[in-house]
Amino acid sequence: MTEIPDPHHGILPFYGQPERVLQRARGCRLVDDQGRRYLDFESGVWAANLGHAHPAVNRALRRSLGTVLHQGYAFRSAEAEALAANLARLHAMPGGRSVFLSSGSEAVNLGVQVAMHLSGRQRLARIDSSYLAAFGYGRLAADNGHRVDIRCDDLAAVDAVDWSTVAALVLELGGASIETVRFPRADFVQHLVEAARRGGAYVVANEVTTGFGRSGCWFAYQHEGLAPQLVACGKALGNGYPVSALTVDAGVAAALDAQPLRYAQSHQNDPAGCAAANAVIAAFEAEGVVERAAATGEYFLARLQALQARHAQQVVQVRGRGLMLALQLADEALARQLAAGLFDAGFVVGQRAASLRFMPPLVVTRVMVDALLRAIGRLLVQRPA
Repeated sequence: MTEIPDPHHGILPFYGQPERVLQRARGCRLVDDQGRRYLDFESGVWAANLGHAHPAVNRALRRSLGTVLHQGYAFRSAEAEALAANLARLHAMPGGRSVFLSSGSEAVNLGVQVAMHLSGRQRLARIDSSYLAAFGYGRLAADNGHRVDIRCDDLAAVDAVDWSTVAALVLELGGASIETVRFPRADFVQHLVEAARRGGAYVVANEVTTGFGRSGCWFAYQHEGLAPQLVACGKALGNGYPVSALTVDAGVAAALDAQPLRYAQSHQNDPAGCAAANAVIAAFEAEGVVERAAATGEYFLARLQALQARHAQQVVQVRGRGLMLALQLADEALARQLAAGLFDAGFVVGQRAASLRFMPPLVVTRVMVDALLRAIGRLLVQRPA
């Protein structure tokens, strides 16, 4: 009997099924099993902010492999306690506490559960252009009847919400998933947060995608001068290693002491993930990564704006903050064509609807940015308006 080849190579194709096999990655550079080379302008899934295979992060993981990877519930973790102190400092939360999980979706969903538990309420609110989580209260949940979606930049929509019934405002400022790299207006954000707090809702900052220098600040909420009560991080926290964090301020921590919540998850506070995250933070601070990302992001944005000026009929809009940028094109077909052409030319970019997304490792160089812009320019010339 002839064996029928599996077109999915044994993998469930929830994200489609790529054909090329990645062999190695370092910094912003990727090499597939055929020796083809690429520049990564997606940071994996927006996670390798320090670049792939960062030496300090790899050393921390190797140490954990040789000592303790996963510990269970019978012991404390020195790595977890050090990471909790690091995050309380970075979030300016004296007396804040953290728990460490595996994915950003877990951290966001736990933040919502904490808010519901402490408030006794069941509803949660978000900006409609933001991503909530992959499961639980997110886009794949079976029942989102308790979720309130607020139209972005619509002040009247904020005022129409009965905030006295809302447990949590989950705030993502400029995510990459739903409406690619769109940033709400500052006045809208301030009005939204003030309304939520007046109504007694907890503010949960979703920094899974936007955190750790991606927006040009350590965390996107810092652009607006906010002080959220809970912050969820993931992705870049482990530079691609699966670790996430929910950090709460001293007030929420005290409330949980008085009204405990049991949360069962097998990989809480695992030493390996926490070791990776501590190494990430140390590298960020030693290498000035956030400041470097902000400067490179300004250069990248200016180059995209110059491209738009040259190709005004094809390039509708440029959006960007830090190293999360998007190029909105005249139609989705052009965006798909450009994304495919760039991949064949050795550039990995994101594409959603009519937009191309650029979220490279924060160590990307101006030379790499210039190479990408030249490739985009060539492809636009090949397809006249």
